[in-house]
Amino acid sequence: MISKYISSGSFKRSCNYVLNKKEAEVLCAVGVRSHDANLMAIDFEMQRLLHASKNNACFHGILSFHPNEKPDNALMVLIAQTYLNNLGVENTQYTIVRHHDKNHAHLHIIANLVNNEGTVISDKWIGLRGKKAAQALTLKFGLISAGEKKKIGSNQISLNKMELVRNEIRYTITNEILQCSSLARLEKALLPQGIHMQFKYRRGTQQIEGISFRKGEYSFKGSSIDRRFSYNGLHKIFRVVELKTKIKDSSTQNNRSKYSQNADSPLASKDNHASRFDKYSDSAIYQNTGDLNSNTLENVHAALAEIWKVAISLPAEDGNYFGHITEDKKKKKRNRDNSMRM
Repeated sequence: MISKYISSGSFKRSCNYVLNKKEAEVLCAVGVRSHDANLMAIDFEMQRLLHASKNNACFHGILSFHPNEKPDNALMVLIAQTYLNNLGVENTQYTIVRHHDKNHAHLHIIANLVNNEGTVISDKWIGLRGKKAAQALTLKFGLISAGEKKKIGSNQISLNKMELVRNEIRYTITNEILQCSSLARLEKALLPQGIHMQFKYRRGTQQIEGISFRKGEYSFKGSSIDRRFSYNGLHKIFRVVELKTKIKDSSTQNNRSKYSQNADSPLASKDNHASRFDKYSDSAIYQNTGDLNSNTLENVHAALAEIWKVAISLPAEDGNYFGHITEDKKKKKRNRDNSMRM
């Protein structure tokens, strides 16, 4: 697999080329509309304005595979996403589009170098870094290297395909495991993605001593996919997930109790802080701003400012209020002033 970086400087030019190419196939679109090239370019440009001084924020990369390789769409998306992560192009808008106009599989990636928080993603030496990332992914996914001229035998192709499936399973489990606290929940999350769990039992008993994962014609022991995914390793992860969930639930319950105790305070009843805070919660901000338009930034900034006004006047944990001097501090100040007069 090889990588090529194009410095186009224009989202409109890149989107029109990539989407309007004959037989172009959009495999993935995050944060942008994928049915129209002009609308996609507008979505990219609107986010670029979060850091308006970054004029060339358009990342356009191409990943090309060896003619003997026939990766499916799911694998191409997985490789492209891993490629972006390796380059540090994360938490941002991007689209992955496959073209069918060559005798080898290849895809185009357009991404925004101004991320979702308005921070610029470094593009220093990004072309060279892209080539190194492609070389690393070639080894990781068992692909055919760009310089390999020799004839690829059927055994080698089969081996490459097996490694691709192994990496697909590893990536899927990694994405799902932190949302699961048991084998049953993990199995439920993996089944829709074509991955089946199989157990190895101790001879003559029903005691599980090992686990494997199967996708299509290939099956792998959990430890051969990743040491963390052995039977015992998975249970260690489940215990951590369960503990984090309990801590989160306990923290949420404590916060509810604390706000309930403060609900009758004069400050809360006077300004109705709870309702004002709910009005400008994160979900409300995104629901109320609607589609991208020229007022989006002003709406978000106004809402954040209102949240801050509410936050600085809410009761602190010790019963005092932010922005106010406590009684102890007032006494110390009076004593200090009296001593200076003496």
